[in-house]
Amino acid sequence: MEAQMEGKPCQSCGAPMPLAVEFGTEEDGTSSEKYCKFCYESGAFTAPDMTVDEMIETASRGWSEMDPSVTYEDAKGQLQAMVPELERWKPAA
Repeated sequence: MEAQMEGKPCQSCGAPMPLAVEFGTEEDGTSSEKYCKFCYESGAFTAPDMTVDEMIETASRGWSEMDPSVTYEDAKGQLQAMVPELERWKPAA
């Protein structure tokens, strides 16, 4: 059974952001509706050198720990399909 995440996904880790308190912040302190508070703070990524594979691993562990109905393997399978398609990881055109 595939787990569903609710809310607009962070364009770095794929975490749902249904509430404004989950948004990251821009350099001027305004909310970033693109990135979550764990990935983006004060206009910069919190882990700027992280690779897409490291993000998938980190997000998979976090998701499965926060939601006991989702196994690590299920989370990783879904995130392997989703994360590379997110804005942060797409090559610049």
